[in-house]
Amino acid sequence: MTAAIGAVTGQGPTLSMPAGIALSNGATIRTTTYVPAGTAYATFIDLEGGPLDILGERFYLGLSGAFTTFDGGVAQTGAETRSVTLPTSIGLLGTVVFGQSIALDPAAPNGLFRISNGASSVMFAGQPVILEDFQVSAAAFTGNFSADVSGHLRGGVVSTRTHVTVAPQGVPFAAGIQSPLVPNGARQQVCLRAVDVGATGQPELVTALRWRPVGPVQNDTFQSFDLRIGHTNVVPDYSIDPFSSLPIDPDSGMSETFADNVLAGAAPGIVYQGSYDIDPADLTPGGYLPYPMFTSFAYDGASSMLLEFRTFDPNALGINGQQVYLMVQSSPLPAARTVATGGQPAALLAGQADNALPEYEIEFTRAQTFAQSPWYPVSPQTDFGAPIAATSLPAGTSIVIEYRGSDNPGVATPTEWSTSPDIAEGHANLQYRITFHANPFTGERPLIDSLVIPQL
Repeated sequence: MTAAIGAVTGQGPTLSMPAGIALSNGATIRTTTYVPAGTAYATFIDLEGGPLDILGERFYLGLSGAFTTFDGGVAQTGAETRSVTLPTSIGLLGTVVFGQSIALDPAAPNGLFRISNGASSVMFAGQPVILEDFQVSAAAFTGNFSADVSGHLRGGVVSTRTHVTVAPQGVPFAAGIQSPLVPNGARQQVCLRAVDVGATGQPELVTALRWRPVGPVQNDTFQSFDLRIGHTNVVPDYSIDPFSSLPIDPDSGMSETFADNVLAGAAPGIVYQGSYDIDPADLTPGGYLPYPMFTSFAYDGASSMLLEFRTFDPNALGINGQQVYLMVQSSPLPAARTVATGGQPAALLAGQADNALPEYEIEFTRAQTFAQSPWYPVSPQTDFGAPIAATSLPAGTSIVIEYRGSDNPGVATPTEWSTSPDIAEGHANLQYRITFHANPFTGERPLIDSLVIPQL
């Protein structure tokens, strides 16, 4: 096929925009579209960064009411530049202009056009700034981010891992344990140490929790089933004294009082509340049954995890048992779990503690990644203004930027991280960290294109 006049075959455009626009010099919006001469192209700008997917291409534009065609036509030189200077207005301070170009190409996958990279310009007052466009300095960043989009930093790829909570010293109990799936009501808390869940030190989301039944699975239904997950300060020490064969620290485990196992002000969050149908057809190839979850739990990657079950249904059969492992043979303590049965779960305030650790298969999803900047020298007299970032946030994603200061990086202890650069005032160096929160269900990742940190 012969390419149409004014089209390019197999080559997309590239867009360049200055990362910052100093209002003191006039608000001049400038774009340069690189595309072979003779190619029909168009460059669009918007005040929102999207993204939107159109005809198989990703636009880093929001198609807001400010969306407009900024430049276009048939390329004459291959580097098509257009500049427009707006009246200087303090109302433009902090405005972010997003841009992207297309070039006609009948050989493109969508049969119409190819698309450029996204670009952006941040408008600032004109005082000294730290201006980051992520074009060259991205190599100086550390972290587990992705630099797969030119001139951007993007969150790292969403990853998953599966871990089984079987400790080497645990001895399997021959019979299945019925709780918490008992008809007359139950409340059960289970403590999973960081080592029990294979903690990596990195924040992760718990996106699935499964339990191993003992014997054939039989159909059953619990009309009232709550699953809650949180963190706890409890860390059972199952170490055994070699002389007495008794646990070294029997009081290190779970308390018989449920409230004592909960962090103050951080009660376990509800990840499921409703009915629970136990069906043999749901048994996984590995031999586990899933607990229902309608939301994930943000695990910090280092603490013990607290699982809490609340069940009640007098009409349930309660005929399925769960595999547990006895962590200590000579004593029921330190406790891995606390169980109370007989009554409405909310009214059960204390129970029986033992070291029967249930076997779970837990699915973790890592959706949080980060990029840490190099240190930037600044004057200790600097008064930082509010930072301005150009970002693209797909549904279910977010970006958090934190700052810290130091008088002598690598030698002096830096300040704590803060969401305001004011934390670095009075120090000779500033550093920032970008935390990317991806969508764990779709795999979509946020990105940042430009960052301006004013120095007043």
